[in-house]
Amino acid sequence: MSERKTVKEIAKDELYEQKLSPSEYYPFLSGVIRGAGELHFTREGFALEISSPDERLIDSVVAVAEKLFGKRLSKDGSDIDVGYAHTVFYKVVFPQNLSEKVLEEGKIVKNKYDFYDEIPAGFLEKPKEKRAFMKGLYLSCGSIRVPEEKDGKVSSGYTLSFSLNSDQVKSDIKKLIASASKIKEESIREKKTGNGIYIKSSEAICEVLTAMGCVVSPLALYDIIAERQLRNQVNREQNSEMGNLQKSINASMKQIEAINTLKKYGGYDELSMDLKETCEKRLQNPEIDSAKLGQLFEPPITKSCINHRLRKIIEKAEKVKKSK
Repeated sequence: MSERKTVKEIAKDELYEQKLSPSEYYPFLSGVIRGAGELHFTREGFALEISSPDERLIDSVVAVAEKLFGKRLSKDGSDIDVGYAHTVFYKVVFPQNLSEKVLEEGKIVKNKYDFYDEIPAGFLEKPKEKRAFMKGLYLSCGSIRVPEEKDGKVSSGYTLSFSLNSDQVKSDIKKLIASASKIKEESIREKKTGNGIYIKSSEAICEVLTAMGCVVSPLALYDIIAERQLRNQVNREQNSEMGNLQKSINASMKQIEAINTLKKYGGYDELSMDLKETCEKRLQNPEIDSAKLGQLFEPPITKSCINHRLRKIIEKAEKVKKSK
């Protein structure tokens, strides 16, 4: 049986299945470059290279480049040590003339060597262009973390993060995501170190996924949230019931102790018939709460009345203890 896919995996599958229209090619590449692009300085301008451990991303970039320029770029894969594991990084290198075109049209570099310090007006104005940019950004540097459940405990924190490769236009990217997703810009935070931005609100994460054109992954996330909320509610109710039961048991034990004190040290015979009857019924039924105990009388008496009698029995027992 195959393992259940994570929300992160479902979102990526959805995004890769989406088809890009010609007007979305450069916005998509622009988002990819902001997340996984590397620029190398040359005398002719910057040369563009895109690398990622996600082969599907590189294949998508190659396919878009072929549609734009009618030329199929080659991809390479290299085995790199990452800690104790080996990871294959795939990359595609754009020729100099195509690098200049992509960087200019993607609003990354102008005049060969000048970086854009903001997303210029007119670029990414249409909803589908924003969606394509966010798609490229997420596939190149995005990640979704759903709290893990282990030993009945769930770690806190739903997180959608983007590990940008520089802080250039970071504030503009935050505004773009907020605008496209209709979420508050302040809900998109910046990491204390590095160039990352992240969102902690599960509702806002669903809105961002929806803005990128996803349908299944937001529903999958909503299902997880609803399931855990229901489970937490059940656990709270069970804990409350257990707490009430423990209180009832503790109260019953204290009442039985008081009755035994009266019987052992005197004072029981001096009790009224009502209190004696209450003592006997409590001794015969130590496991039930005061409300149910009151129902055993003929006629039944209220919970308030039975509690009043039991308090009087405890008070008399305390007086007997003090006199000894």
